[in-house]
Amino acid sequence: MESHDALLSNLVDHCVGARNPSMALLSEGKLPKNWASKYLALLDRASNAWRDERVWPRELVGCLHFVSQLLPGRYEAWKRSYFKGDPHTERQLARVCGASAIFLISGIAGRETAGIELEDGSQG
Repeated sequence: MESHDALLSNLVDHCVGARNPSMALLSEGKLPKNWASKYLALLDRASNAWRDERVWPRELVGCLHFVSQLLPGRYEAWKRSYFKGDPHTERQLARVCGASAIFLISGIAGRETAGIELEDGSQG
C-alpha cells in the first residue's frame, strides 16, 4: 500500500511540480496526454487515503485549489489569445475541476454522497 507521503509527493509533482500542465495550457490550449486521467486516479487514491481524516495536508488542499481554480484560468488565457477553444480540453478541465470540487465538498457532505467518478465510469 502506498504511503500517505508518497501519494502526496506524486500528487504535488503531478499538479504543481515537474508534470504541472500550466505551460501546455498556456501554449497549446491542451492538457498533456493522459494528464487528466492520471490526476483523477491520484485524486481517487487521495480520497481513499484521507477520507476519514479531520485535517488534510496543506499540499493536498493546495493541489485541489490549483487544479480547480488556476488551471481553468491558464486555459482561458490561451483561449483569449488565440480566439478559439478546444472542446476536448474543456471537457477534461470540467472533469478534473468537478472531481476536485467533489473531493473538497466530501469533507463536509460525506464521501458517499459525493462519489468521484473515474474516466472508466467506476466510482472512487
